[in-house]
Amino acid sequence: MNRFLPRHKVGINIHHRGMKRDDSFGFCDYIDSAYNPREFEIELQSNMDAVLYTKTLLHELVHLRQWIQGTLKLKSGRMYWKGESVDRYDYMNQPHEVEAFELEEKLYTDYIYDITGMWIDDE
Repeated sequence: MNRFLPRHKVGINIHHRGMKRDDSFGFCDYIDSAYNPREFEIELQSNMDAVLYTKTLLHELVHLRQWIQGTLKLKSGRMYWKGESVDRYDYMNQPHEVEAFELEEKLYTDYIYDITGMWIDDE
């Protein structure tokens, strides 16, 4: 948060629960106003291994950043990415998901380097 959204006051609640029925590892949603959201809830699948948990959390934090920056919006019950409805795309091709999947890998690599001082390829 300090690195990517240093000027924003953001509240985040993280909940762990069984999500297999939802066919998901995680969700991120605002819990205050759709206009300029600052309070968020991230739900994460219980019992993930450490690598999947970390990548999923980073993925959901990318969505949080998208909400804060306004590139991801909800209008009249429809999700929009940079003004374009994402409803016409399959899940894996929705632009906000494409960005989150790409960044989760980069952020995970950076995270491992930050805590170990080694790049993943060096391990």
